[in-house]
Amino acid sequence: MKFLFKFIFLPILTILAIPILFLALTYKSVDIPNEYDATGPANLSEMVTTSLDSFLTDTDSTSEVALSLAQDETNVMIKNMVFIPMNANYLDGSGGENDEYVIKTENYGLQGAWIRFEDDLLEVEAGAHVFFAGISFKTRLLLAFNLDVSTEEIILTLDKLTIGNLGLAWAFPVADWLVETIVKQDIASLINEYLGGLGTFDVGERSVTLDIQSLVEEQITDPQEAALVNSLLAFLDANEMLDVGFSKDNGFSASLALGKAYDDSIPYVLSSPIATDAELHSILQAQASTLLMSVLTTETAPYISFDELTLNQMMEYMMRDSFADPTYLFSTVLFDHYEMKTLIPYLAMSDDELTFNIPLTLIDTAETSHEFKTIIKINAIPSVEGPNLVIELNSLTAGEVVVGEEHIINILTLLGENNALVQDGNIVIEDFDQELSQVGMSLEDVAVVSSRLRLYVGLGTTPIEDIQNTINTVLDGFDYSGYGPDLGNDIDNLQSVIADPNATPEDIENALQTVLEDIDDLTPAEQEALFNSLSTDLENAGLSIEDILGVMP
Repeated sequence: MKFLFKFIFLPILTILAIPILFLALTYKSVDIPNEYDATGPANLSEMVTTSLDSFLTDTDSTSEVALSLAQDETNVMIKNMVFIPMNANYLDGSGGENDEYVIKTENYGLQGAWIRFEDDLLEVEAGAHVFFAGISFKTRLLLAFNLDVSTEEIILTLDKLTIGNLGLAWAFPVADWLVETIVKQDIASLINEYLGGLGTFDVGERSVTLDIQSLVEEQITDPQEAALVNSLLAFLDANEMLDVGFSKDNGFSASLALGKAYDDSIPYVLSSPIATDAELHSILQAQASTLLMSVLTTETAPYISFDELTLNQMMEYMMRDSFADPTYLFSTVLFDHYEMKTLIPYLAMSDDELTFNIPLTLIDTAETSHEFKTIIKINAIPSVEGPNLVIELNSLTAGEVVVGEEHIINILTLLGENNALVQDGNIVIEDFDQELSQVGMSLEDVAVVSSRLRLYVGLGTTPIEDIQNTINTVLDGFDYSGYGPDLGNDIDNLQSVIADPNATPEDIENALQTVLEDIDDLTPAEQEALFNSLSTDLENAGLSIEDILGVMP
């Protein structure tokens, strides 16, 4: 008898017990959560709109765009956005089969799916009933994920896989082998094919990694809009401005410290733009008066000196064809009634530093007083490369936010995809020396000194001492009436300081800057008249501008 039990009945019982045990382990009845009846936001767009409205109403450097979603609100959103479109009668209280299940067939019924926020885990549970021979077998699928979110990628890692009460996460490699055996393609390649290059699936880690930049490029086809989003993400990443998390008590929360980039400084607005090429040449020629003053203080290359007004006049004129509007470069609508604008860029100088500035605004078009402002400030270094004037762009700042030069190319896309001034991440004014040659100058070098851009030009063969003596003689007898109240006295002071053996280079530089500021204060017509009068007096003294520069206009 023992022999029969051991070798016949025991194996039979074991074989019978396996499916029974499997059914016992996978059986689990679940109830649709009552929170499906709670109220919540209609959709994610409504949540974002509400948060942006609050952010734009009162913005400062501490303001955040904050999103929060409790567990019940999340499940209501899933029901309204996913299940109701599949079955309009789902949970409508009618009591019929279409009320109880999202999907109902002869073989099974899907009760729905809902999520739970646990500390460090996101759980997704789905309930199902399987119908066979008049019996309803109840089970559930439970998935638990670790979620890691950054501005570069989203990583979703499977932590738990349970059918009923049977944990199966350990069996994932077996499932991978089984799928490959049946369909001749492994799970990883199947999922990666489905992701379409937006992310990758790792079988060993049981994780899906989504690339944020690929998602942006997939969703936003306009290169300027995509550049704006990617640059914003770069700001967020470099300055730890994004905080995403969830917990059992607080649900899902995300906060974006966009206020760190807030800057309400008033952007530079050009009051007198250049209208024609002839006007540009006239301005360059008028600035040549500063050349004569610089000759007095140098033993090498003299220079013409541009203040911010003249420099921005030239840049605006050369960029104008890429403007979407006389007041801004580019605009895009975000959501229903928010507009992001890239305003006209400008250059600023402080001491020996040059800054390229791009103002941005985010406006609630339904309430235009609600506005977020910032200015992207890019440290710049001017240089001469062959015939071109190059402004090399380096590190970025926006409010309290700092970003490295690797993101500059994205930022410059905001200036226009085909902007002729943008080359390899720099601002390039091609053939700028030709502009100067038309007024008798040849460009040799460039630098920012005392908040002015100096363009150094070549000298001719006339000895520098002879040039300085002739200029001093002309200035001694020059009539300064009609050129402002201070120019004559300040030039006299400059000559005295230069002649003083005890004067320091700083003394000479300060006296020269005062004269240059007097010239800047003149109107363009007055500047041109001053240069023409000085040129005539120099020629009468036997020295022309061509003699000084060694070129012909």
